[in-house]
Amino acid sequence: HNFSGGKLTNYTNILFLYPIYKLYQIQPKKSMNTQLLYIHFILLCVGSTYYHTNPNDTTIIPDMLAVSSLTVLSSLLLLDISNKYIIAAQQYLILSVPFLLITGPFLSDLAVVITSILFLVYVIRNKDFKYFDSIFFKLFIIFNSYIVLSSLLSEHVLYSLKTSLTYFRFGLFCLSVWLVLDHKPSTMKYLFFSMLLIYSFLVLDGLKQFFTKENIFGVYLASGHRVTSLFGDEAI
Repeated sequence: HNFSGGKLTNYTNILFLYPIYKLYQIQPKKSMNTQLLYIHFILLCVGSTYYHTNPNDTTIIPDMLAVSSLTVLSSLLLLDISNKYIIAAQQYLILSVPFLLITGPFLSDLAVVITSILFLVYVIRNKDFKYFDSIFFKLFIIFNSYIVLSSLLSEHVLYSLKTSLTYFRFGLFCLSVWLVLDHKPSTMKYLFFSMLLIYSFLVLDGLKQFFTKENIFGVYLASGHRVTSLFGDEAI
């Protein structure tokens, strides 16, 4: 379909998939990395099928997330990045989430997905599976399975699966935070200050918008009376 603004073109998929092709060439076919790659290929098929059955600017998001996650995974395996850099990258992504939420769902979701992939790369490479033994994660898996089953039994299967099938990323993201806190306990302090900073800014910007009818970027009240700060017409 014609992407809004013409910013994306179909041939970008070829560029995204090139690292995966190179990884497939050099990895032993029965290695853990290759098996993990197969799992991501399945996820890519699901996301791509969902998009191509109804191509538009909304359904492209699961497809692009799947492709980008495959690219990140394969690139990491190709580069064989050390553990300390994986932990550092996760830390920066976690701290960026509060700021990315302001921009909309795509970038914040992408940060969650990449952080989850980095977590999987770390635990598989180091065979450190203790995080999956948490009772909270097991309860999360049960809940995630329930909502996927509920989606499969709903009247609008594809529409319902759009959110439920990929919901597991939030469970992996929580485990990623746990992993980072084990190695960098100061992350909690940095996360607190980053959230305090962004919330303080939103409150002050919202107060300005309430009293002057526009915020610091010139965004007016939604519907003439709703304070939305940086979120424009997306009133809660």
